[in-house]
Amino acid sequence: MRQSIPDLPEADAGYDPALDRWYLRLGEQSFMLRDWNWGERKRLLRAACSAGQADGGALAEGFCALLFDPAPPPELARLFAYAGLHLLGADREDRQMPLAEAEAALAMKFGLMPSAVEAERIADVEALVSASGPQTLPDNGWSRIEFGETGAEDAG
Repeated sequence: MRQSIPDLPEADAGYDPALDRWYLRLGEQSFMLRDWNWGERKRLLRAACSAGQADGGALAEGFCALLFDPAPPPELARLFAYAGLHLLGADREDRQMPLAEAEAALAMKFGLMPSAVEAERIADVEALVSASGPQTLPDNGWSRIEFGETGAEDAG
């Protein structure tokens, strides 16, 4: 299944179901991208943030080192993080539940603690939270991270 990446028409990207991996080709270089799990995302966000602010470079480099094989060069980390987040569907409007809110919803609905979902794929956890119906929890977490000219920002 081929996928286009907004603002990156020169990229050849797609999903290989046999490997359960995304591929991304830019010019002569080819990279594989695996999905991340709930615990990895949580730890990466925690490591890349200080005083409620994200270090966009650290976040992009961590994302690339964690999920791409081989990892792209550090100077291209923001570009590859942008492409990777798009391929994983993290830029969709329906996948913007803050981590703390999702964990609270799972605990309230199913009695699951964060450690019970750490190894689960993010898409699976978010689907479970969405299936549990609307939540009335306070928004006390990030809803998305945008990579723009100034880097990663708290957008919600």
